[in-house]
Amino acid sequence: MWKAGFRATLMALSAAAACIFLTGCNLTGWGVTSVHPLYGTSDSVVEPAILGYWSPADDKTETWKFFLRPDGQSYTAIYRSEGVPAKLIAHLVRLGDQLYMDTFPEVAQAESKKSQLNNPVFTLHLVACHVFWRIHVTGDVLKMAPLDRDHLEKALDDRTVSIAHEVQEPESDGALPTIILTAPTESLQEFVRTAGDKVFLAEPEELHRKGLTHH
Repeated sequence: MWKAGFRATLMALSAAAACIFLTGCNLTGWGVTSVHPLYGTSDSVVEPAILGYWSPADDKTETWKFFLRPDGQSYTAIYRSEGVPAKLIAHLVRLGDQLYMDTFPEVAQAESKKSQLNNPVFTLHLVACHVFWRIHVTGDVLKMAPLDRDHLEKALDDRTVSIAHEVQEPESDGALPTIILTAPTESLQEFVRTAGDKVFLAEPEELHRKGLTHH
């Protein structure tokens, strides 16, 4: 099941220092990242229904928390698994009749001055990237489906979709390659609008609301 990989991957993401994606690591379990965002400066939308704490019905150790940021147009999304948090900035955008989410790591100050994040040569090697989700909120149920590498790879091989991208081969044995989308935002939006049914995971994870935030 994809769900085990979903959780294991987000654990890896959480463990990454300050939620930054390493260029040589396939930290997104679905293997698709983007250089550019899915949202533009004027098309982010607000969806009050996403606010709150969420977790799967069968796993109380995994939670998501969404609360509105001061700009009133984006959210702080905190994913926590086994007590390890990952803090992300989330923007919502509606394309066609579907709602999508773009998550991006929020760079926080390192807890320790001895952290590698305080080494300028180390941080020079870090590249933050965007991850795209198709989401749906109905009452107290939130469904989240990531843009999936296997689906995208098949569609690209079949030439049923086309999008500017590069493939990054893994450094370690057994790891799968990452597809890095390099298209600009406008092209990404058109791609998602027309090919979303083919490239997002068909079986989203279902989360249930556990409470409201007070931010």
